[in-house]
Amino acid sequence: MERIVEQLHRHRAPYEVLLKYLGLIDNLDKRMAVARRIKCHKAVIDVFVLQRDRQALTHYKASLLAQSEDYFYAENALRATTPDS
Repeated sequence: MERIVEQLHRHRAPYEVLLKYLGLIDNLDKRMAVARRIKCHKAVIDVFVLQRDRQALTHYKASLLAQSEDYFYAENALRATTPDS
């Protein structure tokens, strides 16, 4: 599946298509690696949420362009998750 995502990225597939196929990668570490490689920030954020890693998500949010769609997505993910959930 990783190769398919990379081929889609290479052929400039729409962002939503990349997200869909990234979600099909079962191994979260592989999904994270591919998402970072192709700069699919929402997929990276989703992996942090699945891993319940608020600290890493907070750190990653700080690396995003402030006020961007991905920044707000990370911010909302942090709001939606609580340390106990």
